[in-house]
Amino acid sequence: MEYRVYSARWVFMAITSIHVFCVIFMMYCYAGINNVITAYFQTTPFFIDLLATWAIFMSAVSLPVLALFKDNSSLRNQIISTIACIIIGSIFGAIGFSNRKWFYVVLGSQTFFGISSAINLVIQISLPANWFPAHESATVVGVFWASCSLGQAAAAGILPFIIGSMDATEPESSFLKVKMVFLIVNGGIAFLHLLTGILSWFYLADHSPSPPSASQQYILKQKTNQKSPNTEMLISNIKLIAKVHRNREYSLLTLAHLLAFSVVILTKILVTSVFLETFSNITDDDVAGIRLIGLLASVPASIAVGKIIDKTKNFKELTLTGISKSNNGPGCNVLLCVRIVY
Repeated sequence: MEYRVYSARWVFMAITSIHVFCVIFMMYCYAGINNVITAYFQTTPFFIDLLATWAIFMSAVSLPVLALFKDNSSLRNQIISTIACIIIGSIFGAIGFSNRKWFYVVLGSQTFFGISSAINLVIQISLPANWFPAHESATVVGVFWASCSLGQAAAAGILPFIIGSMDATEPESSFLKVKMVFLIVNGGIAFLHLLTGILSWFYLADHSPSPPSASQQYILKQKTNQKSPNTEMLISNIKLIAKVHRNREYSLLTLAHLLAFSVVILTKILVTSVFLETFSNITDDDVAGIRLIGLLASVPASIAVGKIIDKTKNFKELTLTGISKSNNGPGCNVLLCVRIVY
């Protein structure tokens, strides 16, 4: 059988990269301006740190559910679902910032961004598998992780420089600026995803007309021949998850990734609060600059690692390198996703 690839795959990759960028931006954008948002909502730094933490928690809770019902959700439905979550989250975010007493509405918006983040992690695996040949899969995953790093870099670099530090002499002017900036940001993201949603609804398909590889042809054939009832499918997925976690190597790698990822995520969320509490002579802008340097360096690194994986297929060696060098660098993330694709 002839295996073909279609140029539309790059459009779908670009759309998914936009989703990843925007979700990550909205999850981490409050950390870099913690003191400003704290003053705006008249709360404590803990609750502002909670905005990102809650989104990550919702993402973690959503992933097991998505794993159990993976056979009931097509790629097209996954992408449309993540777009819907982003739009709803943006609307809630805009409403929350319209009133300084509506902090919990903004917290509610992070629920939808967290769910969208979980769906995006699934899409990062299913899109390369359904539309890309094997020798391009790691590069695509690398692009997605680069979008993730770019979203974090934008969160660390853009809003702190636009909003700046709190002006104690003119607090009302500063509060108005915060309100307008987040109304524009949330409105812009909602409008952008309305456009990508329309494009996805009319043009996106679950898989290419001709399978891009022999492995994808086999998967499609299995899905066609075996259409089990939902209950049987759910039980089968539970057994599959249990079987995978009985594999010692997989469990050790997952545990290492979990511990490293937890440390890195907590550092990203709490770094601004810790720096501001520890060093009295620095500002939000200083912390944003420190974070920005590392995040921008990880963008080309993610794409480069994906290219190397596609070329060499040295999964084990590169995984060990990624863990030993950075505990949770872009290489380690790309490798974990690509191993699932393959």
